[in-house]
Amino acid sequence: MANRYSRIFHHISINDVKKNREIMVERKRVQENKEIEERNYIDERMENKKSNWRESFTNVTVGMKVGQTFVHNASGLPVTTAGALGGVETIPSTVSIAGDQVPGPDASQYGLQGYANPLNMIKKADPDDTNKKLDASQEFAQKVGADEIMNARVSGESTSTKRTIKAAETLFKYLTNKLPEGKWNNYLGKSYVEYAIKNGTLLSNGGVSVGDNIIGSAGSMTFDRESGKYKVNFKGLGVDDNITQFSKGEYNIFSKALLNYLGTYTADLVSAGPAWLAPLRTALAIQASKVLEVAKLFGGGKDVNAFIEFSPDDLEKLNPQLAKDYIQQKFGLTGPVWSPRMMGSPQGSNPKVTHNYYALYGKLPPRSVVKGSVPMNFGDHPEYDPKVIARIKSMRGSSKPKTQTKEPSKAVQTIKNISKSKSIGFDRNDPIVRKRKDLT
Repeated sequence: MANRYSRIFHHISINDVKKNREIMVERKRVQENKEIEERNYIDERMENKKSNWRESFTNVTVGMKVGQTFVHNASGLPVTTAGALGGVETIPSTVSIAGDQVPGPDASQYGLQGYANPLNMIKKADPDDTNKKLDASQEFAQKVGADEIMNARVSGESTSTKRTIKAAETLFKYLTNKLPEGKWNNYLGKSYVEYAIKNGTLLSNGGVSVGDNIIGSAGSMTFDRESGKYKVNFKGLGVDDNITQFSKGEYNIFSKALLNYLGTYTADLVSAGPAWLAPLRTALAIQASKVLEVAKLFGGGKDVNAFIEFSPDDLEKLNPQLAKDYIQQKFGLTGPVWSPRMMGSPQGSNPKVTHNYYALYGKLPPRSVVKGSVPMNFGDHPEYDPKVIARIKSMRGSSKPKTQTKEPSKAVQTIKNISKSKSIGFDRNDPIVRKRKDLT
């Protein structure tokens, strides 16, 4: 038997065995690929035709409603969901049918869909990024002449911190005589000017108290008829010595003695603030007073005439109480000021509100008429009394400061007298060469 097999193996080599093995593997691989292709073909053709009756729903919602009502086809039971306005993420993946959790309706079955951005996805803007975008926008705005309104900037600093920094800068410039004169709107900045208007209170002497470390108590608030704007006039920096400051406020004997001991200017340099910071504010005032005393010895610390300017609209919007106090103190007028909101009502034609408007704005409201000139006037036209308007105008006075007239010299006066005389030629009787005086 063994010899028979051994004779057979004489005709079969190892290469023949490998070749037969490869042929069998290749046939098996071809058969498997054929089965996969047939299965894929069947799945592709039957994909749109299959139906799972246990997971199918029918939308029975009536009308355009956020909540959607479905009927489970297998059990006939209704199911209500919250809708899909929040996007695909808000659609429930499963619903309860007779206590069992089954896959819920597909998103395509919802009749009312949408997307709402969740609140927790809103990211807080970075001030630096916003400022870069504003800078880029301003370059374009300058080309079209609209760059004035682009000067706003986002800042992480508080307005109180900005005011403190500006006060320190102003004190340094005050000590070195580098403060600018005149209008300080650009120097202080828009936010500081608005702060001054909002916190301004009218004093009995016509001045305005701001309560900050720069303007402090301004000397006066005036109205410029040419520009139609108000000016709060003050000294920059205008630090008063203790004696002057004591005359402006209430100080007891102990406070006066202590402040005089601490420094010549400490009374005016002590800033307002919370009580728990009083020691720190006093210490800063002492140091500032010492520095100011030394600066004045070397010619520093000179006051300059300064003012901030704002429109009547800004005053009425930011501090209506200051506006009312001003027209009451200046003109003796009380009550509301005319505004377009009053039109169509009896108050819109009331002469009193028109007079208040003229006192505040320096002009009459639009479409104004003389009192009683329009019959059946029911707020269609603001009415005014010309006598009252004339009185307000005279009480306001001139907005220009009076300039002193200089007396002309004798030579100029002689020329004027000659020009006014009837004879403009030479007098023959007047000798051209006068006789020399006898000195003996």
